[in-house]
Amino acid sequence: MSPANPTAASSLIDYLETMESEGQIELWHTEGNEPFMTVEIGNHKENWRLQSETIRLRLSEISYNVNGRPLTDNALKDVLSHLKSKAIFTGPQYSHSYRVARHNGSIYIDIGDTDWQSIRVSQDGWEVIKNCPVRFSRTKHTRALPYPEKSSGYEILSKYLNVSEYKDLLLAFAFTVQCFLPEGPYPVFSLSGEQGSAKTSFARIIVSLTDPKAAPLRPLPNNERDLMIDATTNQVLAFDNISYIKASMSDALCRISSGGGFSTRALYTDNEPMIFEAQRPIILTGITEAARRSDLVDRTVSVELKPIRPEKRLSESHLEASLYRDRPQMLGAILDMISGYLREIDNVQVENPPRMIDFAKTGEAIARTLGLAEGTFIEAYNSSQIGANENIVDGSPVGETVRILIRNEESWVGTAQQLLYTLIGNSLEGPDRSPGWPKNAARLSSILREIAPSFRSEGINVEFDTPKRRHITLSKITDISDTV
Repeated sequence: MSPANPTAASSLIDYLETMESEGQIELWHTEGNEPFMTVEIGNHKENWRLQSETIRLRLSEISYNVNGRPLTDNALKDVLSHLKSKAIFTGPQYSHSYRVARHNGSIYIDIGDTDWQSIRVSQDGWEVIKNCPVRFSRTKHTRALPYPEKSSGYEILSKYLNVSEYKDLLLAFAFTVQCFLPEGPYPVFSLSGEQGSAKTSFARIIVSLTDPKAAPLRPLPNNERDLMIDATTNQVLAFDNISYIKASMSDALCRISSGGGFSTRALYTDNEPMIFEAQRPIILTGITEAARRSDLVDRTVSVELKPIRPEKRLSESHLEASLYRDRPQMLGAILDMISGYLREIDNVQVENPPRMIDFAKTGEAIARTLGLAEGTFIEAYNSSQIGANENIVDGSPVGETVRILIRNEESWVGTAQQLLYTLIGNSLEGPDRSPGWPKNAARLSSILREIAPSFRSEGINVEFDTPKRRHITLSKITDISDTV
């Protein structure tokens, strides 16, 4: 029974219970006990986290209509606490998705518009629908995809993507389709090139066609916690102007690419953990190749862009006006490729699969959809991997020296200390003038272990014997095709 003089909080709770009984709202939770509210607005339903700013504003609006005054902060806190406990302890459990989901063999994409429409993509094509069977959630930073239109072909995409070779265009298409797949692992898409090669524009276009948001391109976070929070509230992560990735963040990017989690304490508690889990596609842009550690390079698709000639450059306003006109058909072309992927993927077999086998199969399915020969994508992907690994060896202080040694001797066996002396003799510049040159045998062993996969991709095998023998073996690989 309500008190004789009900508070604003209790009056609002009573009113919300009436709305719930009439089906205007629904309180529920996810498998991880995250509370949500579904609100009926006009002819559609919206799903929002209970702690979101949108729900806070909605509750304040309802309270003003019911009580004639806005909620105080304390009253709002009481209402949210009540709704949270109800959502978790008595509400049903549902799965929720951000931007993309799979249901009954089809892929569903949240357009992000005010009517909460979705796109359903199947083997037979695609369509815009209302009343999506998937519960999509959003954040205040979510922006709408263009309303898709039928396209005459992929050419409408290629005219905006500054690539000089068809293989790079194929890599971009495959990555873009992979962004719409609800399951990973996902590749890291690295765009490099000198100033004036439209790296930022390239990345911004991909984000606008896959997961538009406020501030679509951002600096790389300084720590894994911030990176993981970004990953839980976005489908596609895009980081601009990256010149260096420290080892801890390189490892964190690998975990997000392949699927990983991060645990930290909840605010103002001593022992209540917060777990962040995410698996997302990632875009990196920079003048040079940002990925330098072999484990990240294995997950990276690298495309080097060429400078745009002055007579070909467009002003930002001209480019944006052109994109505004063409984005609907550009998205339509991507949706056609996704539909083709669904038709072809079960028939794709990849021999000698690379580390990112799921992406390789996606690319082969897209190549078939475009009418290309079997193996076309794998050839493009392997070429990208070889180039990226060569960059790692080039950037290593001992990379070129090891190349010279194997070129002269084809094989070498000895301890790390013996190898250090041998490399000093082969160094072109001398160890004192080479930045990062290993000062001792332990550091040399560490460097070689880090870049051994990159050496292997260009035909140099690095093997470490048992700790008892402490020997390193360098040898030339006769069949380099086995390494890619």
